[in-house]
Amino acid sequence: MFTNITTLLGGNGNNTFIGLDAEATFALGENAAYSSSGRTLNFSGFTTLIGGRLADRFEIQGECTYELKGGDGDDIFVFYNNARLNGSIDGGKGRNTLDYSRYSSVRNIILTAVTVLEGTGEGDGAEETGEAGEAGETGDAGVIVGSFAGREAETISVGFTNISEFIGSNRNGDVIKGLNEKSTWQLNGNTVIYRDVLLTLTGIEIIAGSEQGDSFVINGRVLYSLQGGSGDDSFTFSDGAVLQGRINGGLGTDELDFSAYLSASNVTLTAADEQGFAGTQAAITAGFAGIDKIKGSLTAENTLRGLNEASIYRFTATEYSVTVAGHTLVFANYHHLIAGSADDTFIFEGTGHLAGLLDGGLGQNTLDYSAYELGDNSGVTVNLLTGSATGVADGEADRVRNISRLIGSKYNDILIGNNQDNVFDGGAGDDYLAGNGGNNTFFFKENWGKDIVINASGLGTLDFTAITADLRIDLAQAIISDLTNVSGSDCVNLVEFSGIKVIKGGSGDDTFIVSSAGENRYDLYGHDGNDTFVFSGNGSLEGLVDGGAGYNTLDYSTYDSEVVFNLEKLTATGLVRFSQIHRIIGSNHNDTIIGLNTNTTYKITAENAGQIIPEIADSFTGIDFAAVENLTGGSLDDTFAFIGNGYLTGLIDGGKGQNTLDYSAYDHGDGSGVVVDLNTGSATAVNNGEAGGIKNIQNLVSSPYKDVFIGHEKANNTFIFTDNWNADTIFLGGEQNLLDFSRVQEIMR
Repeated sequence: MFTNITTLLGGNGNNTFIGLDAEATFALGENAAYSSSGRTLNFSGFTTLIGGRLADRFEIQGECTYELKGGDGDDIFVFYNNARLNGSIDGGKGRNTLDYSRYSSVRNIILTAVTVLEGTGEGDGAEETGEAGEAGETGDAGVIVGSFAGREAETISVGFTNISEFIGSNRNGDVIKGLNEKSTWQLNGNTVIYRDVLLTLTGIEIIAGSEQGDSFVINGRVLYSLQGGSGDDSFTFSDGAVLQGRINGGLGTDELDFSAYLSASNVTLTAADEQGFAGTQAAITAGFAGIDKIKGSLTAENTLRGLNEASIYRFTATEYSVTVAGHTLVFANYHHLIAGSADDTFIFEGTGHLAGLLDGGLGQNTLDYSAYELGDNSGVTVNLLTGSATGVADGEADRVRNISRLIGSKYNDILIGNNQDNVFDGGAGDDYLAGNGGNNTFFFKENWGKDIVINASGLGTLDFTAITADLRIDLAQAIISDLTNVSGSDCVNLVEFSGIKVIKGGSGDDTFIVSSAGENRYDLYGHDGNDTFVFSGNGSLEGLVDGGAGYNTLDYSTYDSEVVFNLEKLTATGLVRFSQIHRIIGSNHNDTIIGLNTNTTYKITAENAGQIIPEIADSFTGIDFAAVENLTGGSLDDTFAFIGNGYLTGLIDGGKGQNTLDYSAYDHGDGSGVVVDLNTGSATAVNNGEAGGIKNIQNLVSSPYKDVFIGHEKANNTFIFTDNWNADTIFLGGEQNLLDFSRVQEIMR
């Protein structure tokens, strides 16, 4: 016992300082002092400081090394700015406080245990547990009062125990995190009940859950932000509850639950990432993030607004969801859906349905019924003009908006577009597809059924690029049929159409038939495969033929009149323009090919048949022809080469340039040579050798047999000889004549 002491010095060992059973203050810093009842005792050399039975105040300044124990009273442990305690804090009995209000940087407090305070319950003493003990002191509302252990790594090296109240720093962003066990947080205004124990917080803005998945229940007006861990967290709002902070679900599958709300719980989504979805909701002042599930009010009509990113919405009998960039949000009790500004897809699966409005927002948006199944083999009906659709508000009008693309079910559907540019895919089944005022596209896939397409605008496109079967496209009958899927005399897959401008074939060998005259304003695209475009009767086309990939044919073999093919202009009789054509078949009349304005070789290999090969490929690398009697060259130098017994029953006009008849590969089969008279225009293998068969030819190339060449009397002539040129007779013309042996490789004598 001692009296009248103002300074107390401890020894070199682990010394303990025990305060009075009175209210007192421990001022800890460079000069430690103990104050009580107006008196002050300076001290040093003590490692453990213990308060008395009444309230003690421990003020930590700078860096101190102590074990602090509060004793029985309601104690407070105050950290001044930048203070650090190398040791531990044990609040002892009572309701003790950890106070960082003087700190200018945010604190991160982590709880590790809950202790129920001694009280009037069945237990005899404090119980430290992951779950709150049954015995304990209760508040006015029957709340168990307890204390908490934990750590704040930057300020307390060992940690703390028996703390009931936490005061944050003077900066925004202090965090208190729960035990690493699945727990429940009850939030009612400023009151926090954690694991059924009262947790008093002041100046702490963020409550964080564990890594095991926590439940947060929000009542009244709550001031905190809530942070989930890596587990599956839930955030449940009582009716009228408002969180004046932010919710971040973190990792795991985290849920917002407004099912107890009596008013509408509308949600707007703003972002999506690997943790979940972010967005806004009136009951969450600062918005939410990291959410994977949302439940709306059970009693009100709720609206979900989607992201301004491409989204896929799915509706099943039991679940609604939206997927953005591989991230999925599940939502329930939402009657109205308004999508964002990107291209969105709305998929109805099984008996899935939406009770209210479906608004696609901006972008090119799709209603997809490909997985729809009522179980009675019935299809769907969609009318974009009236805004009605199967599965949306029981088919009521004006419940579907801003949809431009429709995908039908596998049954018989009725799909009607609006006055915008619509895209249709009827799917399987026998479908009725009606386009209205827009430039509409109708897609078909394998086994599409028997469809009717009516396109009011006249600007429609039929697209069969996904079809591998051979197709027959008959423009006069306005029918397209699948030639490889026939049941008896009945075609399994066909389309009857009107109001179409463009037809795109598939990857099979398709046949396009143009057999009628008049306003056939079509553009025809063969796509892949070896396609044939047949012009018969007096058929004509006021559009384009584009063969696409493969080996494609223009076939006039059943045409009623002679045909002119212009390779320079890429036109033909009855056809405005063609491209990517590899073979031309003429009619039974007197047909003509007009060549390119580039150096070109015309190979005649059979009767009125052969190949046309330009020196410089532009529109095509070459084209085969058959049943064409007349050949006309272009503006440059052309060569007309006879191969084997090839011949023309019509005429050859070399056109401009220096043009050549080449017999170097000619063989009639009887050893006879050729006779060409440039004065009369007669030539072997042309026009039966009669006069007028050739013109505008300046050069002649000999055959391997005995030839007779007669030159122009009033023009220059070139006579060209090759190996095996034999004993030819040359009658020179009246102008300059050239005998050209440059192609002869053998020794000449």
